[in-house]
Amino acid sequence: MRTKKSIYNFISDALPFLILGILSFLRIRYIIKFYGEDVNGYVQLITQVFSYLALAEAGFGTAVIYKLYKPLADKDHEEVSSIVVGSKIIFKKIALVMGIGSIICSVLIPLFINKGTLSITFIVLLFLLSFGHYLLEYFLIYPYTSLLQSDQNQYVSNLYRNATKILFGILELYLMSLKISLLLIVCINAVFTIIYILCVMKKIKKLYPWLDENAVPDTTAFKMTKDVIVHRISSLVFTKTDPIILSRYSLGYVSIYSAYNYILDFLTTIVSKLYNALRASYCNIVALGQTEDKKYFRMFLSFSFFIATFCGITFFTTTNIFVGQIWLNKSNVLEASVVLLFSIIMYGRIVINPIYVARDSKGLYKETKSFTVIQAITNIILSLILVRKYEIFGVLLATVISQYLILIPCNVRVVYKDVFNEKIWSFTYKFLISIGMLIILYFADTCILNMFTLLTKTDALLAMSTVCVSNLVLVCVLYYIFDIDFKLLMSTVLRKMRKQ
Repeated sequence: MRTKKSIYNFISDALPFLILGILSFLRIRYIIKFYGEDVNGYVQLITQVFSYLALAEAGFGTAVIYKLYKPLADKDHEEVSSIVVGSKIIFKKIALVMGIGSIICSVLIPLFINKGTLSITFIVLLFLLSFGHYLLEYFLIYPYTSLLQSDQNQYVSNLYRNATKILFGILELYLMSLKISLLLIVCINAVFTIIYILCVMKKIKKLYPWLDENAVPDTTAFKMTKDVIVHRISSLVFTKTDPIILSRYSLGYVSIYSAYNYILDFLTTIVSKLYNALRASYCNIVALGQTEDKKYFRMFLSFSFFIATFCGITFFTTTNIFVGQIWLNKSNVLEASVVLLFSIIMYGRIVINPIYVARDSKGLYKETKSFTVIQAITNIILSLILVRKYEIFGVLLATVISQYLILIPCNVRVVYKDVFNEKIWSFTYKFLISIGMLIILYFADTCILNMFTLLTKTDALLAMSTVCVSNLVLVCVLYYIFDIDFKLLMSTVLRKMRKQ
């Protein structure tokens, strides 16, 4: 049953995400084409600022999910109801704090950024309207989506959310092609969000008829946020700081950076959705005291290195072709050294996924808090120093340094010591295998690309497709030969498929 629910959660999230990804690629292109690069840079900046305002949530949603694992496994309906009712109270207070923060930010942003061609009125109104739409979910639905996720029923909210997002995405592209005001488009988006919320609320009543909305509130999950929030800040520093720093110099920088970062986020988010689907299943195994966790972790880790190797090298060798000849134009293409840094960051984000799953299954937020603060501060300081001389390359280099010298090794050490009581040699071995494969794949990709002239979009698509297929086949074969845990994973999957 755990396996089936994990599959449902992944499919219901990942497949629509691919459709939404295509719509988002078109959205960026349409914004640049019909509204200009400054507008696109500001729209991307708003997304990053929202992420920081969401720090008011302090990781409370993660804490609620963790708090719900055991009572759900024990079928303690009274305790589940208390936690959900308590989380509703806290989420509303969080939304209020975020609302006040958004008003303050709307006043300060015009003073911070290089406005380019944008008016102050447009900057303030777009920010406030966008954030008003964002707050709806905090006020109305987050306690229930936390319940669905911890109970491995995330596919329920995914279904309604993704359906409304796809419908709005199609409508949005049409409205942009007519050059309709972005302010009006944001208001229409809020209507679609309200429809999504109403649908989920109706489904919750059917799935959990025993849920007592009048239960005694349990807000103890909020106590965990003092540790969880540090990890939220760390994640934001890695994924959201760079555009904010770059906006001080030029919204054009933000626009170009965001194009590449969007591709990176698109690929890493697909992988993260797979691990999110597996997370509840793995944490339930741990909560019930079962002994399969170490075996599953090793297979997850091998799969993570497999995906990281494939995505990292494919991104490095094909992204400039995609951006320059298919998606945008050659003026938006970055130097190979900058693309390499994007690839290294992507590799690290994917590899760390199973480490986070194992850490969260034991609630080791306090144990990993100190070095998370150190790496976040290191990243910001280095970014501010390096951006002046090296621009986009500088902020990416700062992220790579703090990611590979602090974040990854420290998290790995804690997980292997406190969760599995093992040396980190198995992780190091998998890492070295992956590096060797990346070198082999780079030379193979170079030979393949030299076979194409790349004069037309058709040439570019054919070259990219050939590289992707070649990389996938080579990585599969190499991992099956050199990684025992990956071989076990493939054998397990094939065995389960035969039983269906």
